[in-house]
Amino acid sequence: MCTRAVSGLAHSFEDQGIATVCIALVPQHAQRIKPPRTLSVPSELGRPLGIPGDVEVHTRVLRHALSLIEKPGPGPVIEDFTEDAPNSNSSAAEGWSCALSFAPPPADSSDYTSALVEEIQLLHPWFEKGRKERGYTSTGTSGMEILTVASFLTSFVSKHPPQESPITDQSLGDVLKLAVEDLKAYYYESATAQPGMSSSSDMAHWLWHETTAGQLIKSVSQTAQSHADEMVKLVAAFTLVPVSEQQSDGSD
Repeated sequence: MCTRAVSGLAHSFEDQGIATVCIALVPQHAQRIKPPRTLSVPSELGRPLGIPGDVEVHTRVLRHALSLIEKPGPGPVIEDFTEDAPNSNSSAAEGWSCALSFAPPPADSSDYTSALVEEIQLLHPWFEKGRKERGYTSTGTSGMEILTVASFLTSFVSKHPPQESPITDQSLGDVLKLAVEDLKAYYYESATAQPGMSSSSDMAHWLWHETTAGQLIKSVSQTAQSHADEMVKLVAAFTLVPVSEQQSDGSD
């Protein structure tokens, strides 16, 4: 995938004579980082090849990506996968809704903390159910407990946003990105443990439009772009909120 680390590895491999291709879910990353060859795809975050199990689409994406190796240099070579990437089968998920009913996200960012903690506590039984059934959780990458993650993220929309990383061996920008990933994983894992089938697009709409967590992440993405730390600005601008949600007015 097209990240700073992967792009650096790609350039290193190319220097050794090994051709590389990156797949970018956020085209701005490729335009800014400039790996040698990149295929930009319109898939959901976390699903660069499309929905799970769709072997035909996976194959077409990979073949297009590998075809970039034949492109003449010097790079960077950036192409778009023009085929619309299908989301999960929404008809199979018809009628799904979150089993829990949350209050509408608060309009004032000063109220985010209590509303977010309430959502997390309401989701906790479902989160634990899902973790037991799967045998693992993808949360915890930030090194913080989920309530600490909540406090850390809400501090970015306060009058005194954090200026130093709470994790000694990671930058503030990296911890911000990982904290958002932890919060999203907590909500998604809780949602998938609830009864009924649910498509990824349904759950994404639920997170971004019906929860305080989604509203908070959007607010952090906006406010943190004025932060003094350049890496925080970059993370806030390009990695926290999907492009589709940045462009959405929430009316769909």
